[in-house]
Formats: sequence, C-alpha cells, structure tokens
Amino acid sequence: MSNTSIVTITRNNSKYLDPFFKALYENTKIKDFELVLVDNASNDSEAKHIDSLIREYEYYHEGGDKIKLIRNKEMKSFAANCNEGARQATGGFLMFLNDDTEVQPNWLDPLVVTAANDDGHYQSDRIAAV
Repeated sequence: MSNTSIVTITRNNSKYLDPFFKALYENTKIKDFELVLVDNASNDSEAKHIDSLIREYEYYHEGGDKIKLIRNKEMKSFAANCNEGARQATGGFLMFLNDDTEVQPNWLDPLVVTAANDDGHYQSDRIAAV
C-alpha cells in the first residue's frame, strides 16, 4: 500500500496528545505512515512535552524520521496549519486527524483500501475523500 501522511494540528494540548500518540501507534496496522505534527505556537512546557513524545514514539519507524514536526513561532489559522502540514507531507494519501482523536484498532487499513486501486494507488476517477 502507498504511504499515508497523517497531518495533525496541536496547540497546548498535551492532555490530548498523550492518548492520541498511544492510540495512533498501538492501533495502526499499516506502519507505512508518517505523522506530520504542526505545533501552533504552544507554550514552552507544552513544546518540551511534544519533543519528548516524538522521541518516545520515533522507535516505531526505522530511522526515526517518520514524525515531522513543524513548529510555528506565532499562532496561525487552522487552515494555514493544515495547508503547511499538507505541503510537508510526502505520502501517497493525505489524512487530517484532530489531536483529540483516539483511533481504534484497524482504523486506517479500510480507509486506504477504499481509496486505493488494487495496486495501492489513489483512484482519482472514483473516490475523492473517505
């Protein structure tokens, strides 16, 4: 299957990020994904917490390069953050996932299968969003 980029926007939400990361990495069968995390100008303690979460979960990906952190110095709109996350994404599929989401087991496979051809590539003539 093609690589999936998951774009998540956060700002001072460590109470949500802990369960978000735990659920994402424990309940995602497809390990061929990258997380693009956009920190929308969190305060210093929250930024440090984000850094520690990234260090903790990087081991799920060989090389530790599948978590991209975009850190804003000043707050931007949600749409601007989504657009920046999408620009930095490299996956064949793009997903936007809120930071207060706790995904369930086997959540990503059916979405990718629905959007993909038999060869694992996007079917532009059939499906635009799942």
